[in-house]
Amino acid sequence: MTLLTRAETIAFSPETASGLRSAGFTLGALSIFGVLALGTFGGAGFQPWLLIFAVIAFIPALLLLALSRTLPARRPVSVLLIWALCGFSFLLIRRTPSVADGIEPQWLITPLVWTVAALELVLALALAWFAWHLYRKGAFSGVPE
Repeated sequence: MTLLTRAETIAFSPETASGLRSAGFTLGALSIFGVLALGTFGGAGFQPWLLIFAVIAFIPALLLLALSRTLPARRPVSVLLIWALCGFSFLLIRRTPSVADGIEPQWLITPLVWTVAALELVLALALAWFAWHLYRKGAFSGVPE
């Protein structure tokens, strides 16, 4: 069994759907509470515009929850959901290098942060390619094998 065949088997399993569902709920709670807590306890107090950022931070969690329903059913919309998740990860990658600003020792932190950003980029591109590969192969026919 090749690595690609094994990945296909894992992608459509019920355990993957359960894991995506759990990750969606966890990410959703963390993102909303994190944005609201950082804004509220950051010194300025609660601001109504924080709710907009909380909703934006909740979008990847909604994508994970939608993917947990469409992936086991082998619906073609799963490819678009995966690509949307990759898009959010690209936004995260874009902001990753700014994390190292002001943290000492710079000689250690900066290469570590750029290594993490490069790893995130490779994983996001691999996930996007894998979704496209499954679509081109016809795995999203809507009928489980």
